Amino acid sequence: MRTDLALVGDQLWVSRWLLLRIAEEFGAVVSLKPKPIPGDWNGAGLHTNVSSQEMREEGGMKYIEAALKKLATRHAEHIKVYGEGNDQRMTGAHETSSIDKFTWGVANRGSSVRIPRACAREGKGYFEDRRPASNGDPYRESGSTPCWVRCTNGLSQKSPASLSRRYTVPCPRRSRHRRGGDEDRCRGQFWIMDHT
Repeated sequence: MRTDLALVGDQLWVSRWLLLRIAEEFGAVVSLKPKPIPGDWNGAGLHTNVSSQEMREEGGMKYIEAALKKLATRHAEHIKVYGEGNDQRMTGAHETSSIDKFTWGVANRGSSVRIPRACAREGKGYFEDRRPASNGDPYRESGSTPCWVRCTNGLSQKSPASLSRRYTVPCPRRSRHRRGGDEDRCRGQFWIMDHT
């Protein structure tokens, strides 16, 4: 099954907006920070499962391993677009790898990228990139990830530029502004998220 990377980003942003809007109605506060409260516990990540058709077919493990070798060479570049404050979460403790080092392993939740045990046993499947932070921008992340798929033989993938669009999301504070007599501040305007 092919998934349009931009569509996945759209769905995540709409889900976040709904979460913020519903929380606002109940007077709750939502944080998308990867480590909203400092302490000795796990943070929040935007773990991303990645596969290509070749990876899911017999002998797919060689394509997964080829992809991971390519990812290792671009680790620092990817970390830059994987969310703000990710260094607070990726400490090498609490089921994370160190932000400074790329690692991968089978069923290893302490690595940058994990290959599920069932995939390793079957010799095909997918891998899970555990590096993105919970507040990561899915468009920027997917713009950096076509190498995940391109590094397998012969696959074509949209370039990052083709994933850049303008997205419009209603301001989630509009009703609060209206209730607080501050409607002029919002006027039903929209947030514009330009991911070019």
